[in-house]
Amino acid sequence: MEVRVDLDRRRRPADDPVEALAEQRRLPHQVHSHGADATSSRTSVRVRHPVGRRDGPPRGRRARVGTSRRETVPSPVPLSVLDTSPIVAGSTAAEALRLTLDLARLADDLGYHRYWAPEHHGMRGVACAAPAVVVGRVAAATTRIRVGSGGVLLPNHAPLVVAEQFGTLGIFRPGRIDLGAGRAPGGRRPVVDLVRSEEARTAVPFREQLARLLDHFRSGPAVPAVGLRPEMWLLGSSRPAT
Repeated sequence: MEVRVDLDRRRRPADDPVEALAEQRRLPHQVHSHGADATSSRTSVRVRHPVGRRDGPPRGRRARVGTSRRETVPSPVPLSVLDTSPIVAGSTAAEALRLTLDLARLADDLGYHRYWAPEHHGMRGVACAAPAVVVGRVAAATTRIRVGSGGVLLPNHAPLVVAEQFGTLGIFRPGRIDLGAGRAPGGRRPVVDLVRSEEARTAVPFREQLARLLDHFRSGPAVPAVGLRPEMWLLGSSRPAT
């Protein structure tokens, strides 16, 4: 099933479900390109329903979204959503996270491939501070879509704890949990220092942090993680890792 979702509110009817969520947030949705590992805030995206799934119509049929119907050329790239849980003017973090669940359910229904939850600290405009928690809640609220961290910022966490968290998530939602990891601080220095001290963040090189994380999924004390390694992703960076 090929669905074209046009998020440009100037051209879409007000009763469209995607447009309704966009209007509530007053921000463009970000779309993640699974194949190229990149994001975009373009207002026109193509959604490819996974081929061969039992929960969708036969290949070649077209579906309606809201009151709009548009034929498209099949996209070879599965699309995903990167949701920062934006807090718009006059709203709250609680409302932003409730809307995240609404958007995740819609993305699940439309056949999106994956839902990403990033990690940011001390930013007044976004509520995505705890990716492991958001991943678990989104996975529980949906039925098919893969859910991952986009990503957990390893310098802020002990690799053992990250492995335990995502191993536990993998047990509850087998085959649907992905672990994206990065090395950025995730916020301003004074705030990040409250998350974890600079000494702890920089004591071990990122390459070694990542290696330790992977080792915990093979063997060791991270009991829920052993043997349940999720699909791993790395956030891109403009400078070599150390």
